[in-house]
Amino acid sequence: MTRIAFIGVGGVGGYFGGNLCLAAENVQASGFEVCFVARGAHLRAIQSGGLILNAGERRGLFCRPAMAVGDVSDLGSSVDIWFVCVKSYDLEAVTLSIEPFVKSGTVVVPLLNGIDIYARN
Repeated sequence: MTRIAFIGVGGVGGYFGGNLCLAAENVQASGFEVCFVARGAHLRAIQSGGLILNAGERRGLFCRPAMAVGDVSDLGSSVDIWFVCVKSYDLEAVTLSIEPFVKSGTVVVPLLNGIDIYARN
């Protein structure tokens, strides 16, 4: 079983994570599970009601991740692929938070918000 975690479940992480979550609905058949790392009210909403996609042909589709947590340590070393979907000002802190859990074979995929991400710093 491959565990995939999305850190930052906003516009970018919610879109890609939600679509992957829909693909993994039958975990036994897909061979992977999707987890979300979020915070505050957004985390509580995902934990209680899942995530509703509102983009394109997926508009209104509902998905529920295998886990939704507020801290990366709640998933820890069981993650095989980390999708980092945060804004630039959170990137360093998030990178440092997952560092202890990245081992040989772990994949980290950065999906930064915005094409002008560095110009805005």
